[in-house]
Amino acid sequence: MNNLLKLFERKKVLNNFKQNKWYLIGGGSAFSDTNTSYFKIYEKTLYLIDCGEQNIHKIINLIKEHRSKIENIIIRITHMHMDHVGGLSTIIYACKYLFNIKPEIIANSFTHLMRLKDYLKIAGNNKNDYRAYYYMCKEMECIFLKNNIEKITPIIVTHCKEFDSYGFYDETNRTFITGDCKSFSNDIFEKYKIENLFIDFTDILSDVHMHYLEFKNNILPILPKNIIIRFIHNDMEINNKKIRDFEYILK
Repeated sequence: MNNLLKLFERKKVLNNFKQNKWYLIGGGSAFSDTNTSYFKIYEKTLYLIDCGEQNIHKIINLIKEHRSKIENIIIRITHMHMDHVGGLSTIIYACKYLFNIKPEIIANSFTHLMRLKDYLKIAGNNKNDYRAYYYMCKEMECIFLKNNIEKITPIIVTHCKEFDSYGFYDETNRTFITGDCKSFSNDIFEKYKIENLFIDFTDILSDVHMHYLEFKNNILPILPKNIIIRFIHNDMEINNKKIRDFEYILK
């Protein structure tokens, strides 16, 4: 493990959030005191990928802290495990009662949309308190949202058998977020220009997450040089502060 990390150079991340750049909230696994969520703020919009059950106060505080910069909230969910979707209902309530914002939820398929709506219905959310969309057909590779700037493509990854799981490629800043995954198609590095990579990574053998040896043997050799890497879903001995404060640049 230490030999692998020697391939990377640590780079300090500025405390002030940069526009149109993705950041991690947390970075822990399902059983840690924080889950993994991602956000960026751009053109008066908070873009949020996942909102795990243990991240609610962090996300609400983020909105409070940057309320003057946020007029819209757009949420995507990688998959239906509670450490990724368990806080969605509460975020919608907070948007209604604390911030007077109607968030948009972008689903990745009709089935994904129905599952999200069923979950929100059980949780008691009124369907008038949010807007929900999904990809109309497989040929649609992206959705152009209201501001006509942001462009994000969902990419199916291998995670669990119960339902589809997705990563996301953001063309505006050339960022690929794998979400929780065991593997994904390696040709993504040929199809898309990727300069920033958030990748599932663990030192515990698992059927649903990428072991660091899989990363080292299968992914590392095909990565473009100077790509900035952020490890997510860590179970190895890299605490959340280090995950939040440091990036790794492939030499």
